[in-house]
Amino acid sequence: MQKLLINWLKKVFSDSHSAIIGIALGSLFAGGTGIYFFAKNLWNVLTYIMQKPTPLWATIALVFLLGVYIYLKNLLLIQTFNTPQDVKNFIFTQTGIYKWKVIISKDISFKIDPTPFCVEHDMYLMKFDQGYRCGGSNSGKGCKAKLANNEYSMLYDLANGQAEKEIRNKLSKSHTTRC
Repeated sequence: MQKLLINWLKKVFSDSHSAIIGIALGSLFAGGTGIYFFAKNLWNVLTYIMQKPTPLWATIALVFLLGVYIYLKNLLLIQTFNTPQDVKNFIFTQTGIYKWKVIISKDISFKIDPTPFCVEHDMYLMKFDQGYRCGGSNSGKGCKAKLANNEYSMLYDLANGQAEKEIRNKLSKSHTTRC
């Protein structure tokens, strides 16, 4: 009886193993042929659409939209790289041995360039890990214009206050001369 049960279990598992493999291979074949026929029909539809003549209004609209797209992209690119058109002029304000470029816009607002100038050499200071340093030299000794990071914010705020004072003074003089 035990041999009969073992033989019967072997037969059942062998048959189910064959059935599982058969079902898997059949579904792969059916899925593959389904994908093949779907892709073939899709390709036929696309070639039919591509070979149809395009209406004139669609061609004109496409060319017009493409032109508008290129115009807007170029306009954005030009605005990105050009200086702002609302800049009226700029002045320099000085704090000790440093000077700062102050950009004044048409609406009388201002912005200070974050990189200071060396007064002696009239050039931007170079940024280093420890702060800013002048690249000019005085007969090989190097320039004394060195600005540590801990001093930078204090001098920047001082330059901001001086710039505001200078702009207010210029505005008050210009308004008194007009009256």
